[in-house]
Amino acid sequence: MLPLYHDRWFTFRFAEDRIIPRFHLEGVLPGTQISVIKIEPETGERIGLPATATVGDGGWVDLPQPITMKAGEGFIAVPITHRLTLTVLADTFAICRLDAHAAIPAWATTGRFFSITRSSDELSIVCLESLVPEGIQGERDWRSLQVAGPIPFTTVGVMASLVQPLAVGGISVFAISTFDADYLLVKATDLPRTIEELRQNGHSIR
Repeated sequence: MLPLYHDRWFTFRFAEDRIIPRFHLEGVLPGTQISVIKIEPETGERIGLPATATVGDGGWVDLPQPITMKAGEGFIAVPITHRLTLTVLADTFAICRLDAHAAIPAWATTGRFFSITRSSDELSIVCLESLVPEGIQGERDWRSLQVAGPIPFTTVGVMASLVQPLAVGGISVFAISTFDADYLLVKATDLPRTIEELRQNGHSIR
């Protein structure tokens, strides 16, 4: 076993077939929750989440079920440092694109929640789906989860702790940040899986 350390991630690669019931993490406090993510041998791409576990005494992590690793395969152990509370908003949203020089339309600003961003390439609008006229370019049928705040600007890794497990699960995310809060938008069809993935990674959903 060849442990390689990358920032706060712990990478393990194996020179021969192994069955892994437990492994050791140096410098991680007992009680810390860990995501165990399998990686593609050559590219390092994340290809699955075979287990989540908790660091025990002395830095040892006992897996709920042993995982089988073939020669050349590996996994990363990612400490989950944020345990956040999220609220699922009741509304369904659309993400729209207008021309960069278009005026901000009145329909975009009449709902309870909207976000407008202008760049040199586009005018991007997130608003209630029910307000978007026919013929407007955009993606519809998005649901939003609001991260309980306010979150200090000095806090790091908040969005990563949410997006990382969803990426492993193949769930596409559109994120919005405001002064006090973060919002995570996912397709309505992915909402049940999103809730399950986040709960498995230590977050609370209400």
